[in-house]
Amino acid sequence: MKRKNLLIVLPVCLFLPLMSIAQPADSLTSPGDSTIKKQEKIKKGWSFGAVPAIAYDSDIGFKYGAVVNFYDYGDGTIYPDYKHSLYFEWSNTTKNSGINQFTYDSKYLIPGIRVSAEASYLTERAMDFYGYNGYEAYYNRIHEDDSPSNEDYISRQYFRQERKLLRLRADFQGRFITDHSRWLAGVTHYTVNADTIDVVRLNKNKDPEEMLPDTINGGLYGQYTYLWNVIPEDQINGGVQHC
Repeated sequence: MKRKNLLIVLPVCLFLPLMSIAQPADSLTSPGDSTIKKQEKIKKGWSFGAVPAIAYDSDIGFKYGAVVNFYDYGDGTIYPDYKHSLYFEWSNTTKNSGINQFTYDSKYLIPGIRVSAEASYLTERAMDFYGYNGYEAYYNRIHEDDSPSNEDYISRQYFRQERKLLRLRADFQGRFITDHSRWLAGVTHYTVNADTIDVVRLNKNKDPEEMLPDTINGGLYGQYTYLWNVIPEDQINGGVQHC
């Protein structure tokens, strides 16, 4: 049975820049001239836009969430630039695969220095895992092709792993001697919890013909860790990193 995927994105824009159309008398050079001057309304103070999204995947479930971005344009003198940007993204699925993310960006929090910060917690029940070495990694899609006639099928989730990631970062940049050169500095913290996919969780409430095989030995990630010992034992379930 093929995996079913459905994605519906419903854009909703609130308080977006309004456009006004003006046609002063002196803009008409001839009776047939269709010149129209467009003047964009200057935005002041706080404004925001929001985009909800709905998606469905037969393995990770029904996804629901929203993205909201707040902008502070101050008194409007710097528009369309902004003083502060606050970005929020939250989504979750019925199998508890979700995104919890906040980012901040401003050139005005610290005079002369641009500040970009992020706090994210990502729970991924079926994140892609194709091994190591980038494009050199071996990938055979036949292992996840669940066509009835495919004798080499292992699992739709064979090239997947489970991961929970906490990411905290702060970046700073500013002018360096001239306007054509800049300095950049930052700090980042990662806490990673990794494991093989939870077949029992992914199979919950599924029809028998849609269920994932329960004999895949953890997929490719399980083979890397418990069968081939490619990943050191103290790194199998992730860890903490600072940079």
